[in-house]
Amino acid sequence: MTNLEGRVILRRGAITPPEGVRSDLEVIAGLGREAGLAITFETEPEAVFEELRRASAGGRRLRGDLYQRIADEKGVFWPCPTDTTNPGHPACCFADTFDTPDGRARFVVPVYAGPAEATAMRRTRCT
Repeated sequence: MTNLEGRVILRRGAITPPEGVRSDLEVIAGLGREAGLAITFETEPEAVFEELRRASAGGRRLRGDLYQRIADEKGVFWPCPTDTTNPGHPACCFADTFDTPDGRARFVVPVYAGPAEATAMRRTRCT
């Protein structure tokens, strides 16, 4: 997880779940299997982190072998270069430019389109 200050941290379970309770990653992997998808979803947090790290390899993102560093150092700042000793950049990531071709931010005004499906909500009165 990346918090508001730009620190990439690991979120760990507070307690051991009861027998038979699946993690979010296991639920997502199960949905993929049930949907008949040709890809396999990872269920181990470190493998998912590595996949996200590889996907963000371009530009100023997470690079290097960071998972153990994040665990040991209680987080590193994003972006973090490949240097395994660099703590990252704790300053505002977008103080000067944004990660777009011209360096400028993109603002989009959302247009409310209503619900995708009709709801079956029943109105009741409180007495």
